[in-house]
This record gives sequence, C-alpha cells and structure tokens, in this order.
Amino acid sequence: MGQTKVTVMPDENGNNIRQSKNPEYGFVRIVQEAASFGGRNGWANTSNRSALIKGKMEALEQLGLAKAKKLDGKIVILESTKAFNLKDPDRDLKIAGSTGIICCTKDGEPIYRTTYYDPTGSDVDELIAHANGDAIREANNQGAEAIAQEEFAGDVEDEDEDEEYDM
Repeated sequence: MGQTKVTVMPDENGNNIRQSKNPEYGFVRIVQEAASFGGRNGWANTSNRSALIKGKMEALEQLGLAKAKKLDGKIVILESTKAFNLKDPDRDLKIAGSTGIICCTKDGEPIYRTTYYDPTGSDVDELIAHANGDAIREANNQGAEAIAQEEFAGDVEDEDEDEEYDM
C-alpha cells in the first residue's frame, strides 16, 4: 500500500549509526509512515512503523547509512506464533496497546510481532488475526472506568473540602 520513504533517525548527538555493547556491531533506527487497508472492516489506516538495521559497524558505514537521511524500500511487519528470539521469547510478544493483554490466536497461541527493513519494497506484511478482542475491550473499558472513578472521586473530595470551609 502507500508509504512514505523510510527516514533514518539519528541519536541525540546526530549519529545515524549507534554502537552496540560490542564495539564491532551497531544499528540504525529507521521510521516510516505507512497507509494500508484495515482488512474486512473497510477502513484505511495510517501507522508509524520503526525498525532497526543491525550489522557490523563497517558494513553499516559501507552501505552509506552514516550520512543517509531517506531510504527507498519499506518497513515490513512480520507476525508469527513462533518466537523470533529463543533466548528471550517474551521480547516480541504482541501486546494490545497499554492494556498489557497479549494478543492470541483462536487456539490461544501468543502472537509475536517484529519489523524489518526491506530495501526492495516488495515484501508484504504478514499479519495474524487475534481472537481475544473481548478481553482487550474489557481491559480498555476497565481502564477508562478506573480513570473516570478516580476523577469523580477527586471531584467529590474537593466538594467535601469546600463544604467544610463554608461552615
């Protein structure tokens, strides 16, 4: 679908290539705004995507990433029911917003999500539908209700304090 060029995001010092803990390796953070259709619901959406281009410092420099501002290609989303990182399988779990709910398939399998840079722009997103929308909606509603209750309780307390002063 439609997307802008990929933008290279420098660190606070203006460096595109950031060194990892091992000085031989580094990474470049990239971002992109992408437009897509929301599937069966018929909505068009835009989303901000980000990914890391990782490699040896020398290779990242040879690719011209130290001075790059924009790149052709796109950031692709890849979802799977298999962990991408076997040493830290929880790292790429797909979490529903700020609910803390892990997105799961209809069989209860957790969904893992990662992004990567495709310089050809030909790869397509591989998405897995989650089947625990009710739990996510409930968590979102409880969060909204808790905020409303806190706000309401705060207003009542303030009114009580005002009444004390009126006496």
